[in-house]
Amino acid sequence: MTSNFLGIAGCGLMAIAILLLAGCSRPAPVNLANNEVAAPVDELAEAVDSPKKFKALFCGTAPNDGERKRYGDYAFQVARIRSVSDSEAVLSVTIDDGKADHPNEAEWTVAKDGGKWKLKAAPLP
Repeated sequence: MTSNFLGIAGCGLMAIAILLLAGCSRPAPVNLANNEVAAPVDELAEAVDSPKKFKALFCGTAPNDGERKRYGDYAFQVARIRSVSDSEAVLSVTIDDGKADHPNEAEWTVAKDGGKWKLKAAPLP
């Protein structure tokens, strides 16, 4: 009976140790998938083939057609939102061409334009 109790207690302690090592007390990361500030970056891949949709993602002047086509060579993902005000935010964007071992990361700026977040500066590598 004592060995059975130790076996059960040992399993319980092991489960607690695994939970602690897994970081159950850490806050969950911010979900950027449906974040309105990150939306223009998420929509960029679809818009590359349509000059009108592409231009609509930018406030001010959008990159020219030659630059627009270059955006199609990359995959973009917002890694984090670094700073936000009511009208402007700085995003850390991962830029992956599928060739390099490690994707590039760049700071892009978005701004509110007509109540919608749009790209203000989106430099490519």
